[in-house]
Amino acid sequence: MADVLIRNIPEDVMERLKQRAGRNNRSLQQELLRLVTQAAGDEVDELVSVIRERRAEYETAGRRFGNSVDLVRRDRGR
Repeated sequence: MADVLIRNIPEDVMERLKQRAGRNNRSLQQELLRLVTQAAGDEVDELVSVIRERRAEYETAGRRFGNSVDLVRRDRGR
């Protein structure tokens, strides 16, 4: 794993980060790692994976998603 050093964090920002970590029962380092991980998109990738799985389950059950292009075009034409 790599290490990162961030310099010159404003005092008010640091205080808010410490408070946030405390509210979440995490150390400041754990909270910062979580924020950086979220910003890097890991949670988004995980969410996309879950959505794809659910869609596959839905379609396996014999259901299909309709094509919404015509509906969107009609709605835009209002």
